[in-house]
Amino acid sequence: MGINMGSFGSRLIREQRIPDAVWTKVVFDGVDWDTDGGFDTFTGKFVVGQEATFHLAAGVRFLAPDVANRYVDLLLQKNGKPLDMLTRDQAFNKPDSVALDSLEAPWGVYTRGITRGEVVARPGDVFEIYVCQSFGEPAYLTARHPGSANGETPADRHPIYFTGFWHA
Repeated sequence: MGINMGSFGSRLIREQRIPDAVWTKVVFDGVDWDTDGGFDTFTGKFVVGQEATFHLAAGVRFLAPDVANRYVDLLLQKNGKPLDMLTRDQAFNKPDSVALDSLEAPWGVYTRGITRGEVVARPGDVFEIYVCQSFGEPAYLTARHPGSANGETPADRHPIYFTGFWHA
């Protein structure tokens, strides 16, 4: 008897405008790998192909206005319903995501998170990532950098991604 394992890695290639204080689905439009063929780049959803136990992670990068009180939260939805705020290794008081402000990009806010434990799924279940920001105005998910000569440098350090692995 063997263990059936798989994984996927998707990313946001284009910019996506996110309104202020509204949960918005991130439409990941690029796939780096997908061992089960369940990722749909048109909708940004991962559709489960077999009963399995999942671990999922996501990260987003905003060009954000320089305001005092700003935050970014990530939410995993399963079958159109909120399942889990994404967090690093342990629960945080508020919010459950971790913001990393870059010294090289003072207006860049990067937030990442992982599921707290295993997520059981069945064939046809759908996973999606939602984001909510509070900058006081709309902001863009982007790999661009306001001071970068080529505009691409931060993408290597701060990708906008949704990834997961599973075992059956």
